[in-house]
Amino acid sequence: MSGIQSPYTIHHTPYTIHQMQIDLTHIIMTIREVHPEFSYEELEVLCNDFITSQKKVKKVPTMIKQLCGYMEKELDVDMSKIDYES
Repeated sequence: MSGIQSPYTIHHTPYTIHQMQIDLTHIIMTIREVHPEFSYEELEVLCNDFITSQKKVKKVPTMIKQLCGYMEKELDVDMSKIDYES
């Protein structure tokens, strides 16, 4: 992978995607409370895939809200305790 850089940083640190920093740790840990069968890394990839699939760049709170809505629908997880503004 010479010269190709990933659009996000190493896991457990905030992602920089579409020029935004998004910390997925709280979202992933909330999902793992209900679905411990998923590893942190598997959920990280799922979140990253959703975020990078978004064509239009959105503000961070909007992106987090949409990601949480997607996870609620796909994994049947209550994401209401996630703070979209932080």
